Amino acid sequence: KSNHTFKSQIIVMPDGRDIVDVVAGKPGPKSDITLFREERSRFDPQLIFKGDKAYVGEALITTPG
Repeated sequence: KSNHTFKSQIIVMPDGRDIVDVVAGKPGPKSDITLFREERSRFDPQLIFKGDKAYVGEALITTPG
């Protein structure tokens, strides 16, 4: 039986002052992009997000070049 880390994700407003969503301690082997895809239904489908390179390939997230 293998052990995996717990995944956490925080979504904040663009100015970084307001936290709008927190996912903490989700168990199991899961990528950052998969965790986002599971939680995105809680947000307006018109929203565009910014993320790091772990989110490359997600149409709703702009990532660094």
